[in-house]
Amino acid sequence: MISSPVAPSPSDAVTTFLNAKKFAFLIHLRHTYSDDMGLYWKPLRKIPNKVYRKIFTKLQAPSVKWSDIYLNGSAGEKWHIGRNEIILLNGKDILDQGPKNMSKNIERVIDKMTQKGYTNIGLGALTSPMTLGGALLKHRQDVSITNGNAFTATGLFRAIVKLLEASPNLMDHQTIVGATGSVGSCLAGLLVKKNYCDKLLLVARNLSKLEKLKNDLKSINPNVQIEVSNQISEIRKSNLITLLTASADNIIGPEILKSNAVILDGTQPRNTSPELLVQRPDVTVIDGGIISIPGITMSNGGIGLPLNHYYACFSETLLWALDGQSEHFSIGNPTLEQAEYMDTLARKYKMFGFELADFTSFGKPLTNSFIS
Repeated sequence: MISSPVAPSPSDAVTTFLNAKKFAFLIHLRHTYSDDMGLYWKPLRKIPNKVYRKIFTKLQAPSVKWSDIYLNGSAGEKWHIGRNEIILLNGKDILDQGPKNMSKNIERVIDKMTQKGYTNIGLGALTSPMTLGGALLKHRQDVSITNGNAFTATGLFRAIVKLLEASPNLMDHQTIVGATGSVGSCLAGLLVKKNYCDKLLLVARNLSKLEKLKNDLKSINPNVQIEVSNQISEIRKSNLITLLTASADNIIGPEILKSNAVILDGTQPRNTSPELLVQRPDVTVIDGGIISIPGITMSNGGIGLPLNHYYACFSETLLWALDGQSEHFSIGNPTLEQAEYMDTLARKYKMFGFELADFTSFGKPLTNSFIS
């Protein structure tokens, strides 16, 4: 049973740190090896991509520390609370390994982290689907594991609410691509339960899973009109499209988008490309699942986001560790209760931030007039 947290005062920052668990958040290279390694140290960009790929794919997915994470005190103190641990494979090569092989590699990384004293593990980006949302790691009783998907669904829901407040017509027809996945199904549940959609299109590969999800959602709110499809081209009906697939490719072409469509891209690696905005300047692409946490600091420039901006899956791991939790949290598909509980934890620790970040598009401030 999840107990209801009580909000601390800002003077409790030291107590929060002392009660917190140390966590490691698992990430991986996202795009070309040369570009991503260059973010760590600029000279590494000069090494050809094919050299990196040949070495890293043969090393059974080794990992290295990408950055340390510090909790900021009110008087300028900084306390080490965690680290980002990066697996040296990009998204495509991780998907090529498949869940069976990749989960074994991820377990080796977890072994390394536990030996270093980290008790809480967060699954970032494709490390979550490659372990079936952490289900393949559920047997681990020596660490607390969360896939970050509960707060990711919450963060995306917050973003959709903000968009609908700015432009109510977006509510007329929404789509979730990757709807049967861990985040997609939870987000759909939040939208339906809280009545933030009139017509909702669910897109995924498996029609039987889509029909089951549709029936589950109709039992929550029978008044919402829900359609299902396994064809990505069906998104041309929608004003607002949320992307949540586990694909490493840009799957959205300019020809299948409605005029003035808004895309909330919650994928890593991304399902959209900056070229889309060149081809379709009427379309708005918003980076999804981004949370503002000015109360922490990352060494080494963080993970490629603007200052104080962090992915919601990382934020969930941080919240769980700050709260001193030692059991598994979000494993497989998160429940609506878990998503709502994460929202409660975010309010409990709002002294550090955990608010929806200002909207960005491909990492740059959003200039679209209907939101600003």
